[in-house]
Amino acid sequence: MIGGRKAGPIAPSVADPCVGGVPQDGINPRSSPRSQPNRLTNNQNHPLKPKEKAMQYKTIVLEMLQQRTELHEQLRRERKLLTTMETYAKELKASHETIMADLRQANPDSDPAQTSSEAFEMALKELEDRLPPVSAMDEPAELSLSGAMAFIRSHSRRG
Repeated sequence: MIGGRKAGPIAPSVADPCVGGVPQDGINPRSSPRSQPNRLTNNQNHPLKPKEKAMQYKTIVLEMLQQRTELHEQLRRERKLLTTMETYAKELKASHETIMADLRQANPDSDPAQTSSEAFEMALKELEDRLPPVSAMDEPAELSLSGAMAFIRSHSRRG
């Protein structure tokens, strides 16, 4: 009972493509291309927008800063992480574009994608050289079975 009335079947509306749960046109609306969500694909036909490219530079620079734990923590504590990351990202982008233009001028017949890739690697190397080196403390330690066994043996003798 709903609001004092007996609940009964609801008559399908004119806009309802299904009558009694069965599609009138024989197409299941759940599998119809019209009902499928738009899927994002990494397609060459859809180049990245300028904002998306800028975000990639920022992501790369942030990862480089995170590899340098001490620098990352210092910038974070001093509330300079965002501005530093954005500055380095702009410099990386400018360097990439400059090197790419130089490479295209030196080799006009080479593949643009290859030229861009080479230029990006060179720009990354330049930025990497300007940043402080990743310290041994920042790199994950190599675990070995023999090292673990030696550690266990040295600590079990004391007990």
